[in-house]
Amino acid sequence: MKVGILVLFVSTFGIREMYNAQEIGMGKAFSDKGDDVTIYKCVAHDMEKVDEIIYPNVRYICQPVKTIGNNAISNFSWLNTDIDLLVCFSDVQLILKTVYRWAKKHDVQFAPYVGITKSLNNNKVIRWISNLKAKRIMRFYSDKTVFVKTNAVKEQMEKKGVRNIYVAPVGLDITKLRDDYKTISKAEAREILGLNQSARYLLMVGRLIPGREPLHCVELFERIHKVCGDFRLLVVGKGQLKDELFAQLTDKGLYAYTDYVESIPNTDMWKAYCAVDAFVSFSSIEIFGMSILEAMYYEKPVYVMHAPGPNDIIEDGVSGFLFDSLSAMADKILQPKDEFQIGKAAHQRIMEHFLWSRAVDIITQTMGNENFSQG
Repeated sequence: MKVGILVLFVSTFGIREMYNAQEIGMGKAFSDKGDDVTIYKCVAHDMEKVDEIIYPNVRYICQPVKTIGNNAISNFSWLNTDIDLLVCFSDVQLILKTVYRWAKKHDVQFAPYVGITKSLNNNKVIRWISNLKAKRIMRFYSDKTVFVKTNAVKEQMEKKGVRNIYVAPVGLDITKLRDDYKTISKAEAREILGLNQSARYLLMVGRLIPGREPLHCVELFERIHKVCGDFRLLVVGKGQLKDELFAQLTDKGLYAYTDYVESIPNTDMWKAYCAVDAFVSFSSIEIFGMSILEAMYYEKPVYVMHAPGPNDIIEDGVSGFLFDSLSAMADKILQPKDEFQIGKAAHQRIMEHFLWSRAVDIITQTMGNENFSQG
């Protein structure tokens, strides 16, 4: 089968050079099943076009387009008509119906892949316009087969009248994971990263931006440190809240117990997971959570606020922990527990449910059944 994967959301996050680009993980999984894949990533019109082979039978095209906010605007004449299936990372993109009409015209099966049902754009005007459009997009989806990333999105779409919905969860790209991670000890990993050998480390990794709520780590760390001074915080990431984060840590007297790395090469990120004792995440709007998946793969207990993605990923109390409050999270981190068993359960959870091969299986099997509908 010849498969196209189209990403309409325009941003630098998720392009080929970035870690864990979802469309690339999906593309590799299709390829591993014997399919020929072309990935189309829409980027801003002033960026350079990229066209290269990145994996056996996977062609990656970075296509400059016009934009409105993060929405791609194009007639899509540059898409290859010689494909059988187009998986479209569509969400509530303004141009979605144009893509659908292109697929119908060229007799290509159309599979929208949805992670949100309303705009998250920081620009209030664009968000307002997008959310007006989102209502009509939900009506557009109503008579079509739709694939979604989480059960929360499925429930939201069902309330809006969409009926033929399949959850095809986001997964990890198996080619980027180290299956030999147990060959490096925690002490060796810490030596490589220059970390304290005797501390208990909490890891927070990701963009330091408002939606990720990184400032919540200050209250959490303060609660923990008052009870046990053995803990240290490792922060990996950058973003607009970096200065405010470190100002608050300094004000609370916690900066001296914090290690910071702005970025770690993709090929070395696994060492950070191996170096720490636990992983924390604070976003309550997390669509999925790739770093959560990674931490679990590397057998780390994860302590995460309830959100659509984590609620699907984590079996609370078995393969990780979910919380409604920072105080409850701090209490659980401080409680004795069998971290080895939690880590094992976390790894097993990822291997069984959250690799891209599972999402691809769901999409291809659904295509072949009698309920598949393009409207």
